[in-house]
This record gives sequence, structure tokens and C-alpha cells, in this order.
Amino acid sequence: MAERLVSLLIRPSGCSTVPMSLLFVREAGVDVLSDVLRVVRLTGAIFFDVEARAPWVATTPEAVSISGKVMPQSEHVIMFHAIISGGCWAELLDDSMLPMRLETGDIIVLPMGDAHVLCSKPGMRAEANIEQYRRPTDRSLPIVISGIGGDGAEQAHFVCGYLGCDTRPFNPVLRALPRVLIAHAMDGVGCMTQLIRLAVDESTTRRSGGESVLSRVAELMFVDVVRRHVARCRRTRAGGCRAFAIRTSAWRWLSCTVSRPMIGHWSASRVRSDCRAPCSPTASPISCRKRPCTI
Repeated sequence: MAERLVSLLIRPSGCSTVPMSLLFVREAGVDVLSDVLRVVRLTGAIFFDVEARAPWVATTPEAVSISGKVMPQSEHVIMFHAIISGGCWAELLDDSMLPMRLETGDIIVLPMGDAHVLCSKPGMRAEANIEQYRRPTDRSLPIVISGIGGDGAEQAHFVCGYLGCDTRPFNPVLRALPRVLIAHAMDGVGCMTQLIRLAVDESTTRRSGGESVLSRVAELMFVDVVRRHVARCRRTRAGGCRAFAIRTSAWRWLSCTVSRPMIGHWSASRVRSDCRAPCSPTASPISCRKRPCTI
């Protein structure tokens, strides 16, 4: 598989080499994004099915503090929420981003596992209940939580899930993604949220295989959000450092996967020089993740 990827990036000696983002390529029937996602081995789970009424707030701690309980076999945990009905606000606990409004059909993904809150009004805070982040032994997922909050008119129904993945030797997908990804229903992801809703409804009937259905739907949702993000980066020049991050991720992943002679003159400096959007050669991809990426 690695040889197939390199063949897309390196041209024969004497020919012009045109580097391109590893995650953007789909030529000659080769779907590179799918190849990379297979390598990092995604495992999904929809953990909570929540119904709330204003005023309410739900706090999620950082992934490293709960990963051993929700995804014990995974090296890294990605968090996501899908709004089934109603609306709410999302905020990072470090206040590094402005509050983000989520409506019916929206999906928010936190690839780095940042601590955050979902709430009925911006600025609300509460202590996270660490004890609820564990797989039940007496029933299947998801854990249904209803009746939280007050008696206000505004209601929200959402699901919370996790995706476990590998990080070693290197995960090019994680390296390329921003801290927060928001996919809005108005942009065509509403059908994905409806699929999650159908999966949750099936799971509540406790039929055989319900938890497995939820797992596959969570993985499908994440892949769809990532490819929308990749397509957006390809269409615009906004976020030059993000494009650099994706290209550098490709190089680093290849350098860990294939032998040095096969890589040849493909180097970080050459990748950087091909980044057409303005980008500091010393800029860290992390420094370019101050704002959520909406797709």
C-alpha cells in the first residue's frame, strides 16, 4: 500500500515533480484518504443519548482523562456530538474560541480531545461527572440521559460519541485536522445526523447488533466530516498553515512507513515550498487552530 502512495507523489527521474496533499489525491482509482484511514484503524461508539431542557449544561473532560474508560484499547480518543433536535452552544473550557452555535442536524468533532461544554446559554459551566464515563456491564450502549436541566421552553436532543484511533508511528489525519470541526446541516450533513438518530432508535429497542450498528455509524460520520474538511481546504486558500500541516503530515507518515531510498528527494522543505498559500516555515499546525473550522 505504501508503494502505491509513493507512486502518486514521486515522478521518474528527469520529470517534473508536482507534490500534492496526500489526503487530497484520488487518481487512477486510488482513494488515498481511505488508505490512510484504514492504517489508523478507527473504532467508533455512540456513548450517550441526551435529552435536556433549558437551562442546562453538560461538561466533557479532556479525552486523556477518560480514554481508558470509554476506549481502553485505543491510543487516542476523538470526541463528537450530533444534534438530533433543538439547539445548543458549544465552548472549549480554556475559552480559546468564541461560543459556537449548534442547531438540528449539526455535528461537532473535537479531534484533539479538548475539554468542552454543551449548554443552553453561553458561559455556563459545571463540574464533569467522571463516574459516568465508563462502559456499562449490565446493558448495551448508548447510555440514555433524560430530564437534565430546568423547565424552560428550549429543548435539545443530542448524542455524544467517541472514536478511538492509533497514533503510532504517526497519524497524518490527526496532525492535519483543526481542534474543532463543525459540520452544519445546511451544508448537507443533516442526512448523517438522521442516520445517527435511526441508529439510536434501533439501539433503544435492544435488538441484537444494535451497539455494532452505532459503532459503524460513528465511524461513517467521522469519515464524512473529514472528507468535507479536506474538500474545503482544497477549494480555498484559507488556512495556509493547515495545508502545510496536511502536506507535512503526508511526508512524516511516509517517512515512518517506507524506506528512506524510496522517498528520495521528497522532503519537508520541498513540501513547504509547494504550499502556495502564505505560511511561515516555522509555524506549528497547532498555532493555526485558534478558530473552529466550519464545513
